[in-house]
Amino acid sequence: MEQATLRLGILGFGEAGFRFAKDFAQAGVADIVVYSRTAAKAAAGDAVYERAKEIGVQLAKSPREVAKRADLIIALTPGRSVIPVLRSIRKHLRPEQIYVDASSAAVTTMERAAEMMNGSARFVDAAIMSPVPLNGIKAATVASGEYAEQFRTLMTPYGMNIKVVGDKPGMASAMKLIRSVCIKGLSAVLLESLEAAQRYGVLEAAAADIAAATGRKVFPVVAHVGDWRQCDALIDETYALAGRLDVLVNNAGIAPLYGRLHEATEELFDKTLAVNLKGPFRLAALAAHRMSEAGGGSVINISSVAAERPTEHEVPYGAAKAGLHVVTAGIALEYGPAVRANTIMAGPFLTDISATWDAAAFAEFAARMPLRRGGQPDEITGAALYFASDLSRFTTGALLRVDGGQALVRR
Repeated sequence: MEQATLRLGILGFGEAGFRFAKDFAQAGVADIVVYSRTAAKAAAGDAVYERAKEIGVQLAKSPREVAKRADLIIALTPGRSVIPVLRSIRKHLRPEQIYVDASSAAVTTMERAAEMMNGSARFVDAAIMSPVPLNGIKAATVASGEYAEQFRTLMTPYGMNIKVVGDKPGMASAMKLIRSVCIKGLSAVLLESLEAAQRYGVLEAAAADIAAATGRKVFPVVAHVGDWRQCDALIDETYALAGRLDVLVNNAGIAPLYGRLHEATEELFDKTLAVNLKGPFRLAALAAHRMSEAGGGSVINISSVAAERPTEHEVPYGAAKAGLHVVTAGIALEYGPAVRANTIMAGPFLTDISATWDAAAFAEFAARMPLRRGGQPDEITGAALYFASDLSRFTTGALLRVDGGQALVRR
């Protein structure tokens, strides 16, 4: 396929889709067609059409139209939409087409998507490893699957930064998961709680990638933070590898989707509280106890505005995060003065997960926030460094909102 004749399709026209389309157009791709579900909504449709017109790309009426017109398709949809979108488009794809799914989806979802493709097109699992709003198509991207190398070869001339990490769909997504929750830039030991990376054989590769990005020693340790015994083993392993622990950042979190509140299952509820509250409680208690015996340390719990201002779609998650505030207070009381414990209550940040947001809906909401925008990833770093360092030596039991004023806005 010649560079000049590439016909590119993009499914999803949120912030990531818009930036990709804009960058590819500037890189010389003359034929770009995009599809956005938002275009059909009366309130936001005009804005979508204006954005497409602004960068000179064509707006398709359906995923089917994208399939008919494109040689290579990049899906940048919410993780929950991966399978429904594939169902709607699969029968319209061609065996020679390349279908790249770069959604922030679970590893098992990518596996299922690859199985569903079954020769309809050339499936590639891709994971964007750095923020698209900052880097555009030059964002570091990993890809896996039988056709990942073909994808890399085809798109590198346009400026994409693609690294092939394996020949099985799911490997790229697994590597993204381990990296995204692991880089905190605070301590010499970075711990990962996702078993998927180990299962796909990318744990060591991810550790090396994080070490290169941070310039720190990285010891890859697998644990399920919702499991009490594994939390115990995790702390023991940390001391065995590093000899000490100065800062614990409880950053693990999940917010499974459900329909109406009465439709939320017991399994969903238990899993949400296990990862967001049970595990962080156990890790904080164990770490603070050992820190106090060694002379001191800092526990930082990452919470969410949902703890105080939940929507109806995040009640179990918000309840768990509210409980984490109580954990912070308890740790501060029990293990002070040697150990300090504080909470960062995060708002909307434009990390990789923001690529799946409904751009028009978020823009409308953000316009009502005092700072009128989402946060950049490095804008929460200062708060974490403050709590991790001696600058906060007279601060414990505190709750710091880093949310652009989101908590002040009534939905």
